[in-house]
Amino acid sequence: MIKAIENELVAIDDRTFRWTLKKPYPKMLLALGKSGTPCCFVMPARIAATDPFRQIGEYVGSGPIRFVRNEWVPGAKAVFEKFADYASRQEPPSWLAGGKNIVVDRIEWITIPDPATAAAALQNGEIDWLEVVVPDLLSILRKNRNVVTAVNDPLGLAGVLAMNHLFPPFNDVRVRRAILMALSQEDYMRAYVGDDDSLWKPMPSYFTPGTPLYTDDGGDILKGPRRVEAAKRLLGESGYAGEPVTVMAAQDITFNKAWGEVTVDLLKRLDMKVDLAAVDWGTAVARRAQKSPPRQGGWQMGFGGYYGSEGADPTNRYLHANGNELLMVGRIIRKSRPRSARGMMRRAWTRRRRLYAGSTGWPSSCPLCTARSGNAAPSLSQECQRDRVGAIAILLGRQQDGVIPSVDLLIESAEEVVHEPAIGISASCQSKRIAERALAALAADRPLR
Repeated sequence: MIKAIENELVAIDDRTFRWTLKKPYPKMLLALGKSGTPCCFVMPARIAATDPFRQIGEYVGSGPIRFVRNEWVPGAKAVFEKFADYASRQEPPSWLAGGKNIVVDRIEWITIPDPATAAAALQNGEIDWLEVVVPDLLSILRKNRNVVTAVNDPLGLAGVLAMNHLFPPFNDVRVRRAILMALSQEDYMRAYVGDDDSLWKPMPSYFTPGTPLYTDDGGDILKGPRRVEAAKRLLGESGYAGEPVTVMAAQDITFNKAWGEVTVDLLKRLDMKVDLAAVDWGTAVARRAQKSPPRQGGWQMGFGGYYGSEGADPTNRYLHANGNELLMVGRIIRKSRPRSARGMMRRAWTRRRRLYAGSTGWPSSCPLCTARSGNAAPSLSQECQRDRVGAIAILLGRQQDGVIPSVDLLIESAEEVVHEPAIGISASCQSKRIAERALAALAADRPLR
């Protein structure tokens, strides 16, 4: 949003810069200070100048601790040490603001994927702090006199049930309203946290409860007794004909798994047919970015969330309601496109169709790079899955009744890959770099080189 109205950003001296806009933007300070992505990261110019499709190799911050690069084990351990030359602000800490007084000399972040193993390590004194505790294990930890439990983030995490508006039945607002009329937020929360009312609260709003901008105006459809029979009548009016609804739920994310089960029950009570896609999180991230029909690798319902702090002000990107631009930071490519770049996209699509391995839909290689994964996709790391599957799913768009997708759709998908690295393709995949070259050629109306 800021980039679109930026007039000039220049350095005045080593400690001062001037940022002028083309028009007033009252949310400027909120946007620069927020913690949710996209957010403002400050780094030395030499690092900021790194190719955006290459991982940075030097980590220099401005805080009270420093990253110990030579002890980093990706996916297992990250080490930080106190920075002796840091001068803290002389004021109390206030989340990401205020004074930052480090009271320990060294911090080791240890990755323990299994929740029960992590809780056991805490009880045995092998670790000192556990970031997130699965509610099922909380009662056990509370009984241990050597363990202290607390809610460190009072704003919590807001759960999201997403309905795909591109395809039936959720392209009809009456079906979406029927779901909201019957949906019980309490059912979803209790499926994850159990009977502990201190761990959840209703939220008939986008803004986070307890924050200055919170309002539940417009949230009446989520309040009061659930109206299942009225929802069924509304479904009937919509013309819903009993087609299966694909519900995508990540089984390795505890609350996603629980919410998937609640949703299956909800849809069945509404006499809707359900196709539960029980996948891992890496697959869910790649799949939800697709625009293909549900029966061709797409989806109709899925789950996510955002931190309560992200829903505290209107700078969050999810409030923009700007469709495809939600996942893109780049500019729109004009309609005039060279044939060479178009041909590259078509050839890539044709190759993609040849590479699917069996009925599972897993590719044997990335269609735009030479890295092969074989047919044993479940054994790949999540990063490799995002490389191979995400490159196909996101970059190459969708198949429509056996017809090659329009070039517009392919380019739109390629823009998402190039400009939004968080949606499912790691920088190691050459597909991103090829997509970047294709977009550059298309933008300049010149042949692809």
